[in-house]
Amino acid sequence: MSEKDFELLKAEVQRLFAAASAATEVGDAQDELVALEESLMTMLTESDRAHGRHLEALRGALGARDVIGQAKGLLMAATGCTADEAFALLVAQSQATNRKVVEIATELATRASGLGRPSG
Repeated sequence: MSEKDFELLKAEVQRLFAAASAATEVGDAQDELVALEESLMTMLTESDRAHGRHLEALRGALGARDVIGQAKGLLMAATGCTADEAFALLVAQSQATNRKVVEIATELATRASGLGRPSG
């Protein structure tokens, strides 16, 4: 083998080693990308769950607001008080019985809806 052929062979071997090294680095980079993608998907899933919980909390708050509004209306109609006074009555009952305002309002609205129904 001539010195020129030896140098060409040596250069080809070095090129192959460099290519193999680069392929290993690419493989490592691909592994890192897969791990990153899995991490991002986990974060997105957790974010979706958090948004779902937030949405449910908002729905609950809107439902509570509606039933408290109904109870205030019932108290206003029954006593002739203002909306603020009706809410103050709900809060006072809540504190006296150690129950949430929405529970008091729900009970009041439920009882009132039963009064309007014909018996039998």
